[in-house]
This record gives sequence, C-alpha cells and structure tokens, in this order.
Amino acid sequence: MSQIPTPSVDEAPSQSRSLLAQVNDRLGAIPNFYRVVSNSPAALQAVLSFQSALDQGALDSLVAERIALTVAEVNGCDYCLSAQTFRVRKLGKLDDIEITANRNGASNDIVVDASLRFARKLVRERGHVTELDVDDVRRAGYSDAQIVEIIAHVALNVFTNFVNEALKTEIDFPRIGARRPA
Repeated sequence: MSQIPTPSVDEAPSQSRSLLAQVNDRLGAIPNFYRVVSNSPAALQAVLSFQSALDQGALDSLVAERIALTVAEVNGCDYCLSAQTFRVRKLGKLDDIEITANRNGASNDIVVDASLRFARKLVRERGHVTELDVDDVRRAGYSDAQIVEIIAHVALNVFTNFVNEALKTEIDFPRIGARRPA
C-alpha cells in the first residue's frame, strides 16, 4: 500500500484532474504512479511536460523505453520494471531476451548497447562519467543532442523510480521484481 494517497481523478486536487485526464487519453488508463504524483499538481505537470518534451526529441523512442528498463533495474524499482516490461511487451516492441539484456544495461544491438551502458554508468556513478564514456556513445553514432537526451531520460526515470520506491506505489501491472544484489 502506498505511503501517501493514490487518489482517483475525483479525489485528486482540482488542478491535477485535467492532467490525469490527459494521461488517460494518452495511455487508456491512469497508472498508480500518475495518481500518486497527482497529490502535487506541480510535480504531475513537471513529469508530463518532461515526457512530452522528450517525446519530441532526437532520441529514438524505443531507446528511451530501453533506458527506462536499465535505470529501473539499477535503482531496484519493481513498479517501473513492471510498468515498462508490460508496456514494451504489450506494444510488441521487445522480446524477453532483449528485455533481460536491457535490464542489465546492455542490448543485442551494438548501437543501443552503447547508450544503455552509458545510462547505467550515469545512474551508478550519479552522473560522474568520463570524457571516454561520452566519446564511446558518440562513436556509436549518437549526436550531441541524443547524448543530452539520454541523460534527460535517465533523470526522468530516476525521478519515477524514487517516487515509486520512496512512497511504495502499489504495482498495478503484472509484477516484475528487480534483481537484488547479494
């Protein structure tokens, strides 16, 4: 059970209701993450604006989905792993072998692999990557804009992971558990 309310649209603050309706229009449902965040209309607006801006970016949307899997695994976020796995399976975008690789910060596609290794290192090192790390992503074929967007996707996913872990958001997707270090 979530540590703060998971309001319905009618129970959410009035400023969040139209934002939750936008989520419903886009996704066909309102996942618990958005309902929990709706306790703060400002935070909900920030998340939706960040997502919308990145949707218009230079980075391929499937790379963004894979980054979400990588970041969720590193941060041990069962909610995000469950939601992302459900999403990519439902859309038929990735098979289980690639999902497992992505959770490990890798890919069977060598170009995508570079972005996920970079994303994983960003999370593990809290942004303290080297010039060589950036050059590796660039050599894989990513533009400077795409490199900045990889960092932006990592930041957005860290936020979602932290909300869901800190507040114990109830998982409303088939449960996928993060692998916990021994």
